[in-house]
Amino acid sequence: DGLPFVPIFSPPNGRYVAQVDVFNNSGANATVCAWLDFNGNGLFDASEAVTPITVASSPVSQAIFLNWPSTPSTLPNGSFTYLRIRITDQASGMTINNATGYYNTGEVEDYLVVVDDIVLTTTMISFDAKVQNNSKVKLNWTANEDINFYGYEVQRSSDGIDWELVAYLQASKSGWTKQYELADNNPIKGNSYYRIKLIGPGQYKFSETRFVKIAEMLVAINLFPNPAVEKATITINAERKAMDVHIRIINAEGKNISHQKIVLIKGVNVFPLPVQSSWPAGTYFVQVRTNEGVVNKKLVLRR
Repeated sequence: DGLPFVPIFSPPNGRYVAQVDVFNNSGANATVCAWLDFNGNGLFDASEAVTPITVASSPVSQAIFLNWPSTPSTLPNGSFTYLRIRITDQASGMTINNATGYYNTGEVEDYLVVVDDIVLTTTMISFDAKVQNNSKVKLNWTANEDINFYGYEVQRSSDGIDWELVAYLQASKSGWTKQYELADNNPIKGNSYYRIKLIGPGQYKFSETRFVKIAEMLVAINLFPNPAVEKATITINAERKAMDVHIRIINAEGKNISHQKIVLIKGVNVFPLPVQSSWPAGTYFVQVRTNEGVVNKKLVLRR
């Protein structure tokens, strides 16, 4: 099973690339040869072979590229052809003329290759979007990449119709199966949609769409005075009653130095913050957490 997936053969592309896993733990060099029947005559001709590749002995599997830089073909779209890969010890002297024949050691693998005129052969295996702490959206995806693939344009939309660019990630340029991760730290409040545009040479296609929701906070928060010297007050304007909130004060080192749990009533709620005289001047963060998310406000103390 040297090829975990078989790249589509696209005649207009003019070339073909496959990545194969090989294992040689024999203590001596091995040779890998491969033939792609791109002329469709049912034979593995020497003119359809890649240059033989030497594989050194190793205790682990090795990934190598099979590259056909020129594949003139008249095979029609929707048809198929075959790929053959052989490995044997280098001492056996296998060349591009030995698509058939017997060797005492090694392996032969044949693969069915689909012919398609779509140049972009990169395919998405998985795509997921999840909300974290009601403040950002984490995107994860995995794709089988063509070596010529350019990259990924991450897009979002508030209605699933009009889309905007979030970020562009360049592909690895090495082919094979790759995993990616991206965080949208400024997501759309409320409902939103995410998709990925896969971009290749002269072609593109879209992933499936994923839906997420960022809850809109039902409170408005202010601190005064700010900067403060000895005392500070927090005002929380709540749009509904009986809402539990946790108020924490965090110093510049990230240490939690104060914690209050209060119950809001509908309307304006005013609470003094427990500012201590022992706290040095500097920047602090007041964190308000509800069941809808977290809001952080900066508080400056002057002494």
